[in-house]
Amino acid sequence: MMRLGHKLYLQRAQRLSDGAGGAVIEWQMVAAHWAGVEAQTARAITGEAAPITRNRYTVTMRALPFAHPARPRAGDRFLFGAQRYLAIEAVTELDARGQYLRIETTQEIAQ
Repeated sequence: MMRLGHKLYLQRAQRLSDGAGGAVIEWQMVAAHWAGVEAQTARAITGEAAPITRNRYTVTMRALPFAHPARPRAGDRFLFGAQRYLAIEAVTELDARGQYLRIETTQEIAQ
């Protein structure tokens, strides 16, 4: 049995008009999920203005059908804790029975 002890909030980007002919991205809350979060790797990279730490996490949660609006997909993000955002890169079924999803995420932190 998986330990799903972290509450994550799934957010999806919405493109909105900025009123001047352009657009802005606003993150909308989609759903809350209980999930397991496991750190994978961490490394420092050179950013444009400052060094960046890139952390990779694997998130495990109960599966939802493909068409379900609360199912995570690449391009979404999780809010984890107060201000940690995990960008979702890939989503796949973890087991043959399709009971759990394995979600690969990345968190970037400017130093």
